[in-house]
Amino acid sequence: MENPRGGTFLFGPIIIILPLFIALVAASYAAQAAKMDNCMVAKGYPLEVEKETAPTGKRDGLLDSHPNTAVMLYHGNDDAGHREIGRDGRFIAYANETVLDTKINLMWAAKDNGSDINWEDAKVYCQTYRGGGYTDWRMPTQDELAGLYDHHSSNVEKSENEKSKNKKSKEVKISYHLLTKEITLTSCCPWASETRGSEAAYFNFFNNERLWNDFQHDFIRRALPVRSAK
Repeated sequence: MENPRGGTFLFGPIIIILPLFIALVAASYAAQAAKMDNCMVAKGYPLEVEKETAPTGKRDGLLDSHPNTAVMLYHGNDDAGHREIGRDGRFIAYANETVLDTKINLMWAAKDNGSDINWEDAKVYCQTYRGGGYTDWRMPTQDELAGLYDHHSSNVEKSENEKSKNKKSKEVKISYHLLTKEITLTSCCPWASETRGSEAAYFNFFNNERLWNDFQHDFIRRALPVRSAK
């Protein structure tokens, strides 16, 4: 078709090129979606779920225990640390040294800091902990620590060299009553986040006590980071 001003309309080439452009865009989108569909991760914590194992009638990647949790796509081959390595009841352990409590959606460090520590340093340790690549770790509350206590579970036994008041060392065999074997304590008493005056709270996993000490006390105290997985 000729233009009244003497030129020629480009309708013909446009009609040919436009479908090709649309097809290329659609192919690129499909390829990206297929790449990311390898693994679904529930918001707040990593969880590998194959598409065919997702519950019927629910969006891919949602488990029965988390039916209302929003999901995002995650390429499962990008980080081997998100791989599940163990289960103990409601607790799931991951290769990145984190443990998820699926009942209350709390994620714990798989082990404490490993040595005596005062409250101030324990707070810094928890806040700067980067297990699993997360940046929102914190100190647990006394209630959260108490939720890990189970008198009937003595699955964690340690032989410790504890110093008495006269500085002499003695070996003490202690059973810590932890609800799960997936979390390791190296002493009885992790610090908690609560404070009152010059004292801070801690929890004793040996005899199920909620106790308080001054901030600078460090003997057999530990730091055990936690974060919300909601």
